[in-house]
Amino acid sequence: MKLAILYTGGTIGCVGSPLQPLSSDAFKKDFSYLISPILLSQYADCSIEFINFYSDSLDKTLDSTNLQPSDWCQMAQLILSHYAEYDGFIILHGTDTMAWSAAALSFFLTGLSSQGECNAVLNKAIIITGSQLPLFCQHDESCTLTLRFNTDALQNICGAVTAAYSQIPEVCIYFNNTLLRGNRAIKSNASEFNAFSTPNYPVLGQQGIEFSLAVEYIRSKAINFKISLENQLVREQLQQQLKHISQQINKITVMPFLAFPAYYDENSSALAGMLSACIEQGVDGIILESYGSGNFPSGNVSSPQDGAIYQCLKKAREQGVMIVDCTQVLTGTVNLKTYAAGSWLADTDINAIGALDMIATASLCKLIYLLSLKDFHQWNEKQIEQLMQGNLCGEIRN
Repeated sequence: MKLAILYTGGTIGCVGSPLQPLSSDAFKKDFSYLISPILLSQYADCSIEFINFYSDSLDKTLDSTNLQPSDWCQMAQLILSHYAEYDGFIILHGTDTMAWSAAALSFFLTGLSSQGECNAVLNKAIIITGSQLPLFCQHDESCTLTLRFNTDALQNICGAVTAAYSQIPEVCIYFNNTLLRGNRAIKSNASEFNAFSTPNYPVLGQQGIEFSLAVEYIRSKAINFKISLENQLVREQLQQQLKHISQQINKITVMPFLAFPAYYDENSSALAGMLSACIEQGVDGIILESYGSGNFPSGNVSSPQDGAIYQCLKKAREQGVMIVDCTQVLTGTVNLKTYAAGSWLADTDINAIGALDMIATASLCKLIYLLSLKDFHQWNEKQIEQLMQGNLCGEIRN
């Protein structure tokens, strides 16, 4: 088994006070000295190599707090360019934006035809992990690193390797003995080792005395070689798609907006004012994080169409802004027909796209992905709407 590790930075590779990520060279050196022997004691046939996150700088790493969408492109490009060389990939990533990267990579490593059909799919494991506490400690600037005692970092690395050995054909997060579908995951705990969960989808695997997979919830490998990334022609085709995404992604802005109780009357609305200010800055999409099954305050109880928020979103739609309606509730499905308080979002003036059971994190990444491909495939808004509600890589229940 030949595995590649893409070390991007994050807490897992931090040392010092305040904590800062080690350079790629320093992390690789101490990983090879301290961690590789541990992995080889369990997997004697395991070969691990590192891929530099930034090819133009061996020492550049990223605190995931500062992650940009273009970094997703970089990760995806590195995986694609080395896809044939390795049996699986492990990405070491900071926890702050890990869920976004996991969701984005699941889309970026999926190819779509102009008809919206999948023409490139993963057949190897992409396992993203990190830690709540650092892997190494450094007692002074001149001292070599030592393995830090009793943290989650080593366990998560070992578990990620085990998950990669399972050859699950998905982008996953491995954390605290649990394997999760990447585009279903959220960071749900900032203080404990069980940092991630998928409240709206079952876990894919669990590490106990043995590692077990919930095979009924895992996506199948591509049977058709014509769409598998094992096929060099398919990889080249996907690389062309990803190249276009990379060229467009810095031009695409999708904004999440959370519903919360705020002042409004017949003439004004605090929420509408905030939305208008954001829209005036120029956005291509809005992810509404609504109440319950998709309810969002219109700004007028008796006549939603006269509400300030309704008028604000109507203006946005006239400007071509795509609107996706998600729920801020961790578990459940959006249904705009359930309550009158949400049904106005389905009006032709607003035409919000119901996210079904797709979480807001994945919805944002998916809309960026689709809007970046709009010109590539000459899609219209109706086609993007249909793709947003379609299951591309497990982000929505069939």
